[in-house]
Amino acid sequence: MLQTQLKINELLVKNKKADYLPTLAGFFSHQQVAMGNEFNFFGSDGSWYPTTIWGLNLSIPIFSGGQGPSRLKQAKIETLKTQNRIKQLDEGLQLQTEQATTAYNNSLESQKTRERAVEIANEVLRTTEVKFKEKVVSGMELTQAQSQVIQSKTNLINAKYEVLKAKLAIDKLVNKL
Repeated sequence: MLQTQLKINELLVKNKKADYLPTLAGFFSHQQVAMGNEFNFFGSDGSWYPTTIWGLNLSIPIFSGGQGPSRLKQAKIETLKTQNRIKQLDEGLQLQTEQATTAYNNSLESQKTRERAVEIANEVLRTTEVKFKEKVVSGMELTQAQSQVIQSKTNLINAKYEVLKAKLAIDKLVNKL
């Protein structure tokens, strides 16, 4: 929409500049008049008198009362405003894309960390299960190890969700560019 607005503003500037150009207009008129004592238009005995007028009109703008230059300046200002809006939009989208890319990379790192945490929690659970079978640890410690596995898997699911969310944000921004 801003690109369209910019084109419109540029055409408006051209239009305002064209106000300073001289204009040349031409005209032409031809008619025939019948002069007679009787109403007989289709008869061959009537006399027809032709009249032809033509001419040119040249208009050279010399003084516009000061409104012309101010309107031209205003049109140029509107064009510059639209160009600035386009530049701001581009920079904003680039910044958002960089932020979304950073968020995506961070969420990938978080996912890798959570995957490692799940592996460690599973290893701790296996060790605790062995110790529980040998009656070295209590059932409470086994329950805690199982809870840690569940919590680490929950954290991994949340991390995967954040990766998908960040990827979706990047895709949306890429489609805007």
